[in-house]
Amino acid sequence: MKLIVDSLTVKFKNRIILDKVSLQVVAGEIVAVVGPNGSGKSTLCTAVAGVSQNYGLSTFGSIRIDDKELSNLSIHERCSLLGVIFQNSDNFLFSQYVEDELRFAPENLCVPRKEIETRIKEALEFAGIEYLRHRKIQELSGGEKKLVSIASVLTMKSKFLIADEITSGVDEERKVQIRKILGSLAEDGVGILMVSHNKSDIEIADRIYVLKDGMLHDRTD
Repeated sequence: MKLIVDSLTVKFKNRIILDKVSLQVVAGEIVAVVGPNGSGKSTLCTAVAGVSQNYGLSTFGSIRIDDKELSNLSIHERCSLLGVIFQNSDNFLFSQYVEDELRFAPENLCVPRKEIETRIKEALEFAGIEYLRHRKIQELSGGEKKLVSIASVLTMKSKFLIADEITSGVDEERKVQIRKILGSLAEDGVGILMVSHNKSDIEIADRIYVLKDGMLHDRTD
């Protein structure tokens, strides 16, 4: 199974932000995209996630998983294939309690109740935050909120994961924990497209691309 980005161009009004970007992520592989601030890294994540229109962006090209064009899929189908953790993931936590936050996505995807409880338990264990299950989200640290965001996405059982600066804003201990989670996900067959400026994050990648001036290049060093 492959996540395929083919000739992706993203524009804001008449300005080109991404120019014919193409890449592939194979299931079980971690692909990193690096680049300076303003190079379009987060725009790449929003485009692949299918939410560019929320930011007033126009998108052209193809984004698909194998032969399935993501733009043609229902929300249920898309979530089962592609999960997303944005850089400002705290802004996407809407529930009062951790347990309810993890229940939110699978409930909206009409997952059976018994399966939801299994997914919550597994996601908490995978992220190493079983102890947070009954805590209020507003009482958590930034690092704990990041792990809750990750666990929430895990409840969707997506085949691929988009991670936008996933270790930003957390201490070194949490960074190490998050990298281990990503590595374990890849070992379990999840394909990961990771955008980061952190050198230690990039070291866990199987392949690395550089995004500069809206264009994507293989890193040769």
